[in-house]
Amino acid sequence: PQHPHRGRAGSANMGDKDELHTGPPPHSSASDAPHDAALNPVAETWEKEQLRLRDEIKIVDDVSFDPATFAGLKYIGGVDISFVKGDPNAAAATLVVVEFPSMQVVYEDTREVQMSLPYMPGFLAFREV
Repeated sequence: PQHPHRGRAGSANMGDKDELHTGPPPHSSASDAPHDAALNPVAETWEKEQLRLRDEIKIVDDVSFDPATFAGLKYIGGVDISFVKGDPNAAAATLVVVEFPSMQVVYEDTREVQMSLPYMPGFLAFREV
């Protein structure tokens, strides 16, 4: 299969894989310290959104395929973000969709992105979305 950093639609090549860091973003500044929602309006907004989303959690399967046999499942998608070593604000975001059960890649896209907000513990998904 094609390497995700050399994808099709609108993809970007970030260079050698050694330049990327997978996993949580590197911590390199005082702004990465634990947040205090009362002092940080972004964290306060995200905290309110987390509480609102908590009420949307579904604890039952609501899918259009059989989860026991995967009958009816057509596609599986995955996303990830990798941070450039030495720059906690530069990243590569990738989306890959495969057809099931062949696992043939049907779509992939990688974009270079600049993160505009610092990492705040407890809010990683908000920063990466």
